[in-house]
Amino acid sequence: MKVLLESSISWNRIEKLPKDNFLYHVEKATLEKKTNILFIEISMNFIIPPEDEQRMEMIIKHEYPKIGKVNLHFNYKEKLPAEAMILRSNIKIKQNQKPQEKTQLIGKAIHAESIALSEIQRESGSVVVTGHIFQIEVKSIKNNRQLIILLITDSANSACIKFFITERKWKDIETQIREGDYIKVRGNAEYDNFEMAVVILGKDLEKTENAEREDQADIKRVELHTHTKMSAMDGLNDVRELISTVAAWGHKAVAITDHGVVQAFPDAAKFVKKKKLDLKIIYGLEGYLFNDGAKHTNHIILLAKNQHGLKNLYKLVSLSHLEYFYRRPRIPKSVLQAHREGLIVGSACEAGEIFQALLNNKTEKELEELVPFYDYLEIQPLINNRFLIENGRVADIDSLKDLNRQILRLGEKFRKPVVATCDAHYTNSEESLYRKILMAGQGYKDAESSEGLYLRTTDEMLEEFSYLGEKAAYQVVIENPQIIADS
Repeated sequence: MKVLLESSISWNRIEKLPKDNFLYHVEKATLEKKTNILFIEISMNFIIPPEDEQRMEMIIKHEYPKIGKVNLHFNYKEKLPAEAMILRSNIKIKQNQKPQEKTQLIGKAIHAESIALSEIQRESGSVVVTGHIFQIEVKSIKNNRQLIILLITDSANSACIKFFITERKWKDIETQIREGDYIKVRGNAEYDNFEMAVVILGKDLEKTENAEREDQADIKRVELHTHTKMSAMDGLNDVRELISTVAAWGHKAVAITDHGVVQAFPDAAKFVKKKKLDLKIIYGLEGYLFNDGAKHTNHIILLAKNQHGLKNLYKLVSLSHLEYFYRRPRIPKSVLQAHREGLIVGSACEAGEIFQALLNNKTEKELEELVPFYDYLEIQPLINNRFLIENGRVADIDSLKDLNRQILRLGEKFRKPVVATCDAHYTNSEESLYRKILMAGQGYKDAESSEGLYLRTTDEMLEEFSYLGEKAAYQVVIENPQIIADS
C-alpha cells in the first residue's frame, strides 16, 4: 500500500499539508466474497486530489484482474493513531542542525522542495530533484558546447539529467562535480528519443549535502538485534557502515546478531580499533533453537557478555553446523544449557518461542514453563510483524499491539527485562527495496514484508512504542537495552 500511495499521489497538488510527516493508516480492508468487491478505507493527515483516488483504483484493478471492483475511501484526519505509517517527511531542519552547505554550479539558486525520482513522468513539466551522482558522461557537440549527462539516484529510483552548456562553463565546474556528490537540480521532464526514456533537461544545478538522520535524544538507546551481509541473502548492512552510523549517533553499544554465524566479528573489531571509537560491540547471533528430539526450530538471540561467553558462542556455532545441521544450523536446548555460561539469552523476533506461544494461544501454565529459560524478552515495531495481518494470523494492528503488551506483561510477571529492537537488516528505510529483491529472488511470496527492518534513532523508537505509555516505552527502548549492554 505504501508503494502504491507514494507512486500515485500528485505531491505537488496536495490540498492540505500536514505539520510534520505525511501519514496514512489503513482503517479497514475487506474483500466481499459474493460480489468480489475490494473495499479499503484509508485515513490521512493530508488531502489528495480525486484523480489520484481514481488512478489508484485502476492500478489495483489492473494488478489484480480477478477482483470485480475496487472501492477506495479516503478520510482526512488531523491526528492519526500511533501505528500510522509515514509516507514522506515534511519536517523542516531543526534549529540545532547545521544548515545544508550549497555550491551553485549552473543557473539560479533552487529554493523549491524536491520530489522523489519515482514521481517523474513525461507530463511532470518543471521538476526539482535531489540525489547522488553515480555516473558522469561528457560529450563534445557542435558550436563549442558540451553535453553533460548525470545519472543520479535517491536510493529508491534513478534518473538521467542532461545539461547543454558551453565548453568554458564546463571547464569552470568540472573539478567541482564528481561521482558520489549529492546534488539538487531543476529542469524539465521530457521524453528523450535517444535514451528512449523520460529524462530531465537541466537548467539549474547546485551541489549540496544530504541531510543525514541524527539521534538527538539526550539519553540514547542501544540496538540489540542487527544483521550484516553475513546473514546470507538476508542482511544488507555493511558492518563498518553499521558501526559508523551508531557511533555517529552517539550510541554506546550495538549488538551484531547474524543468522547462525559470526563472520562479521573480525571486521567489527578491527574497524572499532582502527577508528578508535568509543563503542562497545556486543558479539552475538540469532540462532535456531529446538527442543531435543524435535525438528521444528524457533529463533533465539545469544549475546556474549564476556570472553568465556564468546568462547561458548563459538562452540555453539561449531556444533550447530557440524552436529545438528538440518536445513539450517540448529542448537538443541540441552546443548545451549550446557554452554550457557557467559551468554545472555533473548527471546528474539516473531519466530521466537515466546511470540509463537502467544500467537498460538498457549495457556498460562505453558507460558510459565517457557519464559524462565530466557534472560530477556524482545518486542519489535508493528510494521515488522504486519505480514501476520496480511496472511490472516492476526486480525489487525491492535492485535499486534496486544501481543507486544502480553510480552510486556510476561516480563513483569517473571521479572524479565523487555527490550525493543529494530531487527535491523539495513540502515535506512528506503533500502527495503534491495531486501525485497533478495527475498523475491529466493521465492518468498511475502517479499513485501521486508519494509520496516531498518535501524531507528531513539526518538523514532520511542514514537514506535508510544502506545505502551511513556514510562513503559522509555523502559523498553532505553533503560532495559542499556542494562543488557552493560551486563
